[in-house]
Amino acid sequence: MKRGLVLESTELYPAAEWGDRLRRLQRELSQRGIDWALLYGDVSASDDIGYLTNICIYWNEGVLAVPAAGRPELVTKLSARVLTWMRRVSTVETMHSTPRLAPKIAEVVGGGQVAIVDEGRWPAALLAAVRSALPAAAVSADGLVSAQRAVLSANEQAVARRVGGWLRDALSTARTPGEAELELRRLGCTDVLIDTAGSSVDMLAQYGHLWVRAARDHGPLAGAAATALDSIGGAIHPGTTPTEVADAVAARIGDDLHVEVTLVSGVQLTGLGELARPGAVADDTLVSVVIELLGAEASARVCDTYLVNGNAADGVTGRKEG
Repeated sequence: MKRGLVLESTELYPAAEWGDRLRRLQRELSQRGIDWALLYGDVSASDDIGYLTNICIYWNEGVLAVPAAGRPELVTKLSARVLTWMRRVSTVETMHSTPRLAPKIAEVVGGGQVAIVDEGRWPAALLAAVRSALPAAAVSADGLVSAQRAVLSANEQAVARRVGGWLRDALSTARTPGEAELELRRLGCTDVLIDTAGSSVDMLAQYGHLWVRAARDHGPLAGAAATALDSIGGAIHPGTTPTEVADAVAARIGDDLHVEVTLVSGVQLTGLGELARPGAVADDTLVSVVIELLGAEASARVCDTYLVNGNAADGVTGRKEG
């Protein structure tokens, strides 16, 4: 159950926040004239569902049906025997276990206008079956939930800072990557990916629907890499592009090294272990800044994750900048 873990309880966020997430989505549905939204989840990506319900679809698949008014329902191929504890840890009361998702989904939604969220994540066969089973044509709604998730609440920002501290400590105190992963999982991270290629240690930790990343380098370019990290904070603000960050880094480390910068979203997955890459930084978002330094005989990779609030950048895996 590597990705089958959920938060210990819904108490991490107050009940009002879970309700607010649902109401924000439902307001958007009503404004668009949509009666039901269908969200697909499986082992590769169920963060939209987790964000709304504290459910992770592990080693199988399921669809969350969200009405414009009322309570969501989960339709899943998971065995009925697991639904008891899924109800206990989640905000969903009505769950259906079935080997054939499409007919049950059609039964749940009944009629009205249906939106299929992020069709690109759906298996083609299931998507076709659902469209065929629905009484009316369904519309596409890409990014309907991920756009909402991208803007962090005050509670979510506090959680991001907490996880950032865990990651920072793991990088500085763990003797081995395995020891770091064990500690991060003990603290509650639902997934941990560690890359030790070259001279860098690059850690990506998931906690709920949030992803925090940090990397440090210990090779010949460690000094330049540390300087590069120090130069990030003042360059991060709403609208910042990777090119602007690269220019700020290059101004600090000189012309001997080529600088490449990637911005990585802290909430939006595009695939298994792959996070979306925004073209520019947005306000109230979580963004990881990955810096690659390329020299004639050595290279280095470093990363810190930032919360962006207005003109201030809060380095959750490093010191606070602003």
